[in-house]
Amino acid sequence: MFTSSGKFGIHPNFPLFSHPQNTPYERICDSGGTGWDGCEDLPDYAVTGPAGQDLSEVLASDDAMRSETYKRLRMVAGLSNVNLPQRPLPTGFRWQSWRPLLVSRHAQVKWHAFRDDLDGRVFSCLSRAEGCLSLVREIASQRSFCPQATWLVVYQPEHNWPPADVGTIQGIIRSGGRGAIQNVGVVPGHRSLGLGRALVVQAMLGFQQCGMNEVSLEVTAQNIPAVRLYQSLGFRIDQTLYRVAETGEPMTEAEYAQLDDSRKTSDLP
Repeated sequence: MFTSSGKFGIHPNFPLFSHPQNTPYERICDSGGTGWDGCEDLPDYAVTGPAGQDLSEVLASDDAMRSETYKRLRMVAGLSNVNLPQRPLPTGFRWQSWRPLLVSRHAQVKWHAFRDDLDGRVFSCLSRAEGCLSLVREIASQRSFCPQATWLVVYQPEHNWPPADVGTIQGIIRSGGRGAIQNVGVVPGHRSLGLGRALVVQAMLGFQQCGMNEVSLEVTAQNIPAVRLYQSLGFRIDQTLYRVAETGEPMTEAEYAQLDDSRKTSDLP
């Protein structure tokens, strides 16, 4: 991030990371085969629970949450011959395209967006600064990484105001001409402005420019506002999946059906 003096600096709300090379990393929660595809973005949120729901009501304890299994929806949208509803960002916000030196900035936004939300409680890599940094590094290092679908939203209402990174999205390319949207995050204080929708559309445009025919993402089934958002952008439910909280391990529908109800999240929709 650049300060008003033109020198590289960090906004006071976004501290520098301390990331020792030997820091153990439990699991990379991305879509490159070690985690899962897609994002958990509400229309303007970076949470997975129902909008406005208190985390204290959702989580009985960390241990209980880690044993839960989530019903997830893989959603797909076509990109061929589709005119995407791109809209300008609100006044004071601007896009920042991908460059390798922006890894830590994407990670900072991801951490601030998810650390106090349900995703950060379920998936430990999103609750820790070093976990987010490892995650973004892993995504960006993949051969299938798609810079055109990877963006930051920067807030700078006035020229002499220190810019702050407030939104992030990443993308990778899968075989068969499909793009995969990664974690979308909007930091608290800049939500309810349509930035989540804008990030998803911007990523879709990037995949479209790369010649992709489709784009996919995953969303928790109970996250009704997110499902409706994606449907409004042309996404349809393609597959129902089951993921074990904390590890992201897949589970078959038969295995899920045999679980105790206390380990299941809402089956909606």
